[in-house]
Amino acid sequence: MKDLFNQITELHITPISVIITLQANQSGGVQLEVKNWTALVHVIGTINSSIREKQTDAGTQIDFSLNASLKDSLAFKEPCILKITVATGDAYLVGDSDLPIFYQCDHSAFVTKLTIDHQSWHYPYKIII
Repeated sequence: MKDLFNQITELHITPISVIITLQANQSGGVQLEVKNWTALVHVIGTINSSIREKQTDAGTQIDFSLNASLKDSLAFKEPCILKITVATGDAYLVGDSDLPIFYQCDHSAFVTKLTIDHQSWHYPYKIII
């Protein structure tokens, strides 16, 4: 799975307040319905991501990080979820209602540098349509 996130083709984000349904299953999939997604239009070749496992006293923690240069600014002020589409066409969810993502943006005249560091107890869920 870790290799899939080196082949990201699309990013979408939405606040957790617009989640209609989010139901994870035992096999690592999730049924998801939201009111709307916001596309994060990125500069080609600027997405870098990584997934690492870390052993803690509470169990295995999954650390996900993503850096990208966006063509537009991003202005959500609330906790969000992130949909990542990879080259195979499959989509994955990072974050959920209980452990949403938080991001940092560094705005310049030409691009917005997006940084996400997210910790969870599971790998990103595959979105089941």
